[in-house]
Amino acid sequence: MRKNMNVTYCISSWAKMKGLIAKPYLKQDEYYVFPACNAIHTFGLRFPIDVVFCNKFGEVVRYNRLLSPNRIVFVAKAFFAIEFVSDQRLDKKQLRTVVDVCLNIKQFQQNHYRWI
Repeated sequence: MRKNMNVTYCISSWAKMKGLIAKPYLKQDEYYVFPACNAIHTFGLRFPIDVVFCNKFGEVVRYNRLLSPNRIVFVAKAFFAIEFVSDQRLDKKQLRTVVDVCLNIKQFQQNHYRWI
C-alpha cells in the first residue's frame, strides 16, 4: 500500500453504476469509494479488484480479495464500499489505514480527492 492515495468518491447514481467499467486498469494508489452502497458488481471489468465493505461506523464488515470480473457481491450490513487493487492481501492494520484515509479528508491532506 502506497503512502499517497488518490481517492475518488462515486456519489451520483451514474457514477455508482459505471464504477470502474471504463478503466483498462487501476493503479496501486487509486481507491474508489461508493457511499450508501451495500452491493457492487464487476460486470465489464477487465481485471480483478479488492473490495472493502464497511458499516456506517467505518468498521470493516467484509474484505473481498481479487474479486473476479462478472460477479455481484451483496453485504447486508455494509453502508459503503471501497474498490482498489493490491499486489498482496491487506492485513487488519492496512485495511484500517485505507478506510481511515478514505473517510477522513481533513487529516490526510497529502492525498488527492475527487468527487464524481
